[in-house]
Amino acid sequence: MNINTAKEFVLQNARPVDMAVYRYFFENGSNEMVIEELEKYQNEDGGFGHGLEPDYLNPNSSPIATNDAVITLYRVDALKHHSKIVNGIVRYLRSHDSFDEEHLKCGF
Repeated sequence: MNINTAKEFVLQNARPVDMAVYRYFFENGSNEMVIEELEKYQNEDGGFGHGLEPDYLNPNSSPIATNDAVITLYRVDALKHHSKIVNGIVRYLRSHDSFDEEHLKCGF
């Protein structure tokens, strides 16, 4: 694979959030840029939606999209305990809004 071809593809096709991650890893970009782009996907309840997971375009918060945000924050060393974005995630997870506790009790 030609590295320049791959780079050109990313530069022409990546979403802003993916571009920020690319820049973090390959162009000395900051994790603040990644956080700024991720915040665009965070809902009022602290969870993530709006197509952060490209195969799941639901604008509402979901555990899967929120998990993707956590993984991205971890990968770019931005999973800080008292940051605004992480506090929102914790608030969302504690709310149980997207979780059916009956299924959890049954082990499903």
